Amino acid sequence: MGRDINIIQTPVFIIIFLFLFVSLFLFTLKRGKTQSNKILGFLFLCYGLWIWDIYATFYLYDSYPYLAYIFNNLLWLIGPGLLFYTYSVIYNNYPFRKKDLLHLIPFFLMFFLSIVSFHIQSTEFKRTFLDHAINDKSIFNWGSSAIILIHVLTYIIISFIAIINYQRALTNILSNDTKIRVSWLKFMLIGSFLIFFSLISIVLNQYFNWHQKMPVESTYLLVLLLLIFITSILFKSMKQPEIFMGLTVEQVKINNNKGENSLPKEISNRYAEKLNEYMNLEKPYLDPDLTLPELAERLDIKVKDLSQVINYNFGLRFFDYINKYRIQEAKLLIENPPDPKMTILEIMYQVGFNSKSSFNTSFKKFIGMTPSEVKIRSRNVRNV
Repeated sequence: MGRDINIIQTPVFIIIFLFLFVSLFLFTLKRGKTQSNKILGFLFLCYGLWIWDIYATFYLYDSYPYLAYIFNNLLWLIGPGLLFYTYSVIYNNYPFRKKDLLHLIPFFLMFFLSIVSFHIQSTEFKRTFLDHAINDKSIFNWGSSAIILIHVLTYIIISFIAIINYQRALTNILSNDTKIRVSWLKFMLIGSFLIFFSLISIVLNQYFNWHQKMPVESTYLLVLLLLIFITSILFKSMKQPEIFMGLTVEQVKINNNKGENSLPKEISNRYAEKLNEYMNLEKPYLDPDLTLPELAERLDIKVKDLSQVINYNFGLRFFDYINKYRIQEAKLLIENPPDPKMTILEIMYQVGFNSKSSFNTSFKKFIGMTPSEVKIRSRNVRNV
């Protein structure tokens, strides 16, 4: 890498500043989930310090070698940090346990090795070691970067699995999808990986001479654009009302249980009849915020038992079971509206839907036609 830093210096310092600024913002933010904010703030702090470490490796550590191999160990905390952040968002007051400390073993191991192999050595040894590390193109150097990249990618995959389980559990608890959407959290994970990959490419650039084909400045620009994009998503999410309901770990495990129905058949059928009768007479599905625990309380049935009845007797998750009733009600109103001027959108809200896309998807799923097609067909029938 060349020593001319005039072009590279400005974007690097901007990136570092933005990371540290967002980190400070999250540490001091009182709104939303403070646990999630602090974890995400720590992640951005790690990114900022790592970028500083990459910059200092080529431009400062030769003069101040004792500062090297401090911040780079934070790389081993990014993967666990992303996982813990995911848990803190999707779970209601995620309880950190002693076994979670096992995720920190690579960090402490590398921190100890850096002390033994570098920090306790002489200044001359440090300079020689750093010069060798910067210019060495052996498989050890670029291979270690690949290992860290795989380490982070593994945690991102685990985080995605946790999100999928969370969404599956919510469909058995909530009756609308407003609080089920976690696309921004998925995008946060993908964006974090892209940032991480971009920064790793800067390191690999030194070993493979990619800068001859792709100027290193373009890599820094890519990182800056990714950071701005993710930061904008972050600020947008912080300004919105609470997005996630939050589940306990036990709720996720129960609602993702794929075992057989534990209720005796006679009791299960009796509960199913009681549920059907209540749904037809009281129409609780018209409440857009209806949840499984609320419905179970009204029926005086345990939440777990009611969940199994809906899953096994009707072959549906709670989300689809409630929406099926809503769609049937919507179809009746479209075919025989109490007011001829009543729009499909008004009907959508009246039957308990909050999302037009969810309404149209469910309507097509259970009726086989769109609401507009049903309206046109019913109008043609009346005109015959």
